[in-house]
Amino acid sequence: MPPRHGPGSVDSKRKCGGSTRRSRHSSCVRPNSIAAVMPGAQCMPNRQVERNVVRVDPDLVGLARAYLEKRARELAAIEHAVARSDYAALQRIGHNLLGSGRMFGFDELTTIGGELQQAADACDAARVRHLKQRIADFVLRTRVEDAARSEAQSVSSRIGMSGTPAPASILVIDDDEMNRILIAHHLEREGYAVVQCPSGEEALALLARGAFPALILLDVVMGTMSGLEVCRRIKADPATGHIPVVLLTALEREEDRLRGMKAGADDFLAKPVSRPALIERVRQLIPPGSPARG
Repeated sequence: MPPRHGPGSVDSKRKCGGSTRRSRHSSCVRPNSIAAVMPGAQCMPNRQVERNVVRVDPDLVGLARAYLEKRARELAAIEHAVARSDYAALQRIGHNLLGSGRMFGFDELTTIGGELQQAADACDAARVRHLKQRIADFVLRTRVEDAARSEAQSVSSRIGMSGTPAPASILVIDDDEMNRILIAHHLEREGYAVVQCPSGEEALALLARGAFPALILLDVVMGTMSGLEVCRRIKADPATGHIPVVLLTALEREEDRLRGMKAGADDFLAKPVSRPALIERVRQLIPPGSPARG
């Protein structure tokens, strides 16, 4: 069995050969709202589309629809990566799908994300293109609708937001925009102030200016500087070493956790991150209403 390389590794790109031939297109059925942003998608057969209805919190409907549109735009990036044999980029795309799809209730995309990582690791261009088509099919047939918010959720949210004139701040570092936005949404409903950064470099620059949060949520796999390197730098700096760092990771191997601990991580959250697990972990480290650190 060949050795496994993590998402974004140099070896995964270097060891792979060229791409396979393109699949043929057929006539399509494409909802206008999604079709406009799917330049790289194969077409669905000209037949009645079986709809997949996903109901989400009313506050998340816009985000969920934007998430699907982002996945649609990503299809061209997948095809481009296959053409360039850039399997490291494909692993990052798979990682993001694995880490965020289930947060909106898109479990099928989460499954595809894991399979895409495996296909990229094996340099299997044909399998990658098959998975790209599955992503396109899912996006085309999925409709997002409002779900009635329970009274219990509403009451919990109101309690979390009340009496917090100076809420504790949380820094969320993730290169997946939708993942950041969704995590921020969940935390803000609980009364926390959230600052978002799309890269480790920007986060370190923010901390260098003295903007110290009470907690940092940090994705492990990012494009330029990895979350582990960001964590090491945060913990090595006397000015920021006291700030708890929770690593967000879809990596489940024991050695990956050990690397995180060596980097100084205080805790871990498995991706895809569920709202209950997120809130519970954050409350253990900083209760709602705690003052922001400065």
